[in-house]
Amino acid sequence: MLSHGESSLLSGREVLVSLTENNALRLSCVFLGTEHGKMHLRTEQWIEPLSRVNAEIAQITIPGQVVDCVQEGTGYRVCISMNSSDAGKRREPRFPVRKPGKVVILGEKSAESSEGVMLDASVSGIRIEMAHRVDIGTMIFFVTDSTVLAGEVRYCHQRRSRHFEAGIEISIFWPI
Repeated sequence: MLSHGESSLLSGREVLVSLTENNALRLSCVFLGTEHGKMHLRTEQWIEPLSRVNAEIAQITIPGQVVDCVQEGTGYRVCISMNSSDAGKRREPRFPVRKPGKVVILGEKSAESSEGVMLDASVSGIRIEMAHRVDIGTMIFFVTDSTVLAGEVRYCHQRRSRHFEAGIEISIFWPI
């Protein structure tokens, strides 16, 4: 799920929707926005309500279920309820990503950068894996080939030898 500001940055962007029962069938849709865990799209083809689907946008695959498909002019407006495996435990659904990027840590006197991996994303945050421990409250930038995300570290835990996972509350999103 994306916040209103992020949603408007992606408006008009192509979304590929595939039915989970028939992954070979991929429908091209136009992203209209998100609201309360639901993605709104425009398409030229009817998608049966209650169908389980995967929506691909900005190199992220989001599982969901079609809530409604209503004819609008010559096309259809589709509403997809987005879900994730941990949706019941969190205030926002998280979606697996596995996207490599560069982690830039802003310290008091300098900036340090290293490689990292975005593990998952939600409306207001990301979880990344990196080689360094980072203090809570530190400002971090996560840079990929298509976006720059900036936010504050909310937690950082060591998971494996020389690998740390950090939760970042996103405050800024820039498409490149």
